[in-house]
Amino acid sequence: MRLTIWGALSVATLWACPALAQSDWPARPVTVVVPSSPGGGTDTYGRILAQALTEQLKQTFVVENKPGASGAIGATAVAQAVADGYTILVASNSSLGINPGLYKTLQYDVFRDFAPVTRGVIAPMVIVAHPDAKLKTLAQLVERGKVEPEKLFYGTAGVAARCTSACAWWRQRAAPASVMCPTMASARPTKTCWPGACSSC
Repeated sequence: MRLTIWGALSVATLWACPALAQSDWPARPVTVVVPSSPGGGTDTYGRILAQALTEQLKQTFVVENKPGASGAIGATAVAQAVADGYTILVASNSSLGINPGLYKTLQYDVFRDFAPVTRGVIAPMVIVAHPDAKLKTLAQLVERGKVEPEKLFYGTAGVAARCTSACAWWRQRAAPASVMCPTMASARPTKTCWPGACSSC
């Protein structure tokens, strides 16, 4: 059984899964696959989870980052792993929620290849802007998009990230000519925004 964890969760939740309720689990180290680069939200959740499980279950839980393709590379690795309960996927909205509707072909099937455990984290999204952009309110950002849309750049964590979907919705309504600056990791849009490469993130 391959386990899917939506964010971080408590140890007690794991025991709800029959494969993990056996008294000898975990008898060896468990791999916690995070389908994103170090430093992002999913990675943070994964590391908090792995540390808590290591401490409470007295067995090593090792985080293994497998970024790329909006989480598809990590999800594929878990789908192809031995289904013995020793490979856990810290899933994101992208890897299991958005990718199946965005890509025609994936090397995994969400319903066939994974056994969900729980949703552990609900993360809100915010819009930030570089200080030099002189944008203090959302209304000012919308107005800038109407007046100078070609000068409005926004950073996202890739084409299948949930923030990209939200930005696309906003872009259709406020600034159709604004330009997306996709990055390779969820932590990078903010880093890109501060040097001024993008006016908002």
